[in-house]
Amino acid sequence: MTLDGLVSIGKITKLHGYRGEVLAFFDIDEIDAALQLKSVFVVTDTSSLPYRIEKISLKKGKLFRLKLSSIDSEEKAKGLLKATILIEEKLIPTLIDEDPDSKMEGYAVVDKVHGELGRVSYVGGNEVNPLLVIEKDGYELIIPLNDEFVLSVDDEKHLIEVSTPEGLLDLNS
Repeated sequence: MTLDGLVSIGKITKLHGYRGEVLAFFDIDEIDAALQLKSVFVVTDTSSLPYRIEKISLKKGKLFRLKLSSIDSEEKAKGLLKATILIEEKLIPTLIDEDPDSKMEGYAVVDKVHGELGRVSYVGGNEVNPLLVIEKDGYELIIPLNDEFVLSVDDEKHLIEVSTPEGLLDLNS
């Protein structure tokens, strides 16, 4: 299956209940437009499939509760955890936040004292307090995305160098 003409808008982050519903973070501006989505493509490590959205609602911020067609059990929903959600590129003008922070997904994060922390899963938080959500070995670390902690961002190497204050990483464990 080709993914030409599709653009990432977010990730499935958690299960919701036991009937196959999931929570997904969408990096979008227009909440009302997102609530009108009828279908999405979901890309996991093993598949890229289109799904009809049976039900969508806003949980909070940019976190949405989704019920996708044919995903009717907790077991099926588990297979979608951490999956990327794509939409048709033509929908971009109404949905996507052109915030440059979103390009950091997948970047490696290295702390000057603690070494490699993992890879950016997504940029969350809000405009006032953006957060780097970093995944490593099934765990999430959350670091404020600000000049105090982020030393450099190398777009060519897909690398973010940070300096976390003593104790911050302990709070995440």
